[in-house]
Amino acid sequence: MPVAAKIDREMRYPQELIEKLGSQGLLYMCVDRQMASELTGSDVSHKVDDSSGSIGRRYARTDEIAIPYGITIDFDTLKEPHTVTLRERDSMAQVRIPVNEIADVVRRLASGKSLWTEIEAKYPKFEQQESSAK
Repeated sequence: MPVAAKIDREMRYPQELIEKLGSQGLLYMCVDRQMASELTGSDVSHKVDDSSGSIGRRYARTDEIAIPYGITIDFDTLKEPHTVTLRERDSMAQVRIPVNEIADVVRRLASGKSLWTEIEAKYPKFEQQESSAK
C-alpha cells in the first residue's frame, strides 16, 4: 500500500499534530514508521538517527562504528513513487530503492544472499541532490 494511502486509511493523528508537522512532516513520519516496522519484521537491526547535523556528519558517525548500510529519507522520498537512498559504507555508493522494498534488500545484503554489486545493477544510482540556488 502506498505511504500516502497509509496516512488516510490506517494512521489517525490529532489535528494539532497535523497542523504542527504539516503534510510533508507527517509523510516523513509515516515512511519512518513503515520502514521501522518492516525492518523489524525482517529481523534487521536498525536505529533512527534524528540528531541534528548534516547528512555527511551522520554518515561519518555510522562509518566510524562500522554500520554497513544507511537508509536516508529525504525530499525525494515525498515524491511518487516513494523511494529512499541506500548507502553502502565501503564504497560510499548510493542507490534509490522503493520504500516497500528496502527491508527485503537490506535483509538480503546483511545475510549475504545479495551482493552490493547486484543491488547497484538493479536500482538507479543516486546522484547527489543539487543545492538550492543562491
